Amino acid sequence: MPTGAELLEHWRARLSKAERLSLEALSDAYLKPLSLEEAAARAGYEPNGGGFRLAIGKLRSLELIRGRNDELRANDDLFEYRSAAPRRVRRR
Repeated sequence: MPTGAELLEHWRARLSKAERLSLEALSDAYLKPLSLEEAAARAGYEPNGGGFRLAIGKLRSLELIRGRNDELRANDDLFEYRSAAPRRVRRR
């Protein structure tokens, strides 16, 4: 599987419209969790609509998003800019 931005593109090409737009809304807001209502509005759907709810469920099943309905986020694995620097061990 690709990593980072290429992984995000890989999934965008394979998702339905509702899934893709929902993932894009959450990935655009990366680092800031969105409520279910905010994610739906950004994706252009009603938060209680069946298509949107199914899309969110599928994205969770695919582990592309995480969190509860009041705090949804795109999975960190979709982003390359996380710190890759090794952690320093503090010696006493």
